[in-house]
Amino acid sequence: MNKLKLKTLQAAAREATRNALSKYPQFASVPTEGLTLGTVLDGDTVTFELYVAQDRPRDAIVLTTTKVDSYSGTVLAVQVHDKAWQRLAQQSVAADRREGAPPAER
Repeated sequence: MNKLKLKTLQAAAREATRNALSKYPQFASVPTEGLTLGTVLDGDTVTFELYVAQDRPRDAIVLTTTKVDSYSGTVLAVQVHDKAWQRLAQQSVAADRREGAPPAER
């Protein structure tokens, strides 16, 4: 059996991630500028990480992790990192305050 194309695996991961995030309406208002999709190939599994890059790579805020089987395209696991989303929301509020945004726009 051949491995599926990365584009196919990414589509499966994207759909599973969206479904998982739909259970967290509190994250819908968190700004998502600068989101990056990282891909880690690991044998029979591909891991997709949705993250926000920071100045140092080790400080990246990983929001979700989705593992997909390389051969079947089956989504093996989706993990939503609640604390990372909360950290992103806090950074957004802090940035608004630094920029002097009126309270109604925060």
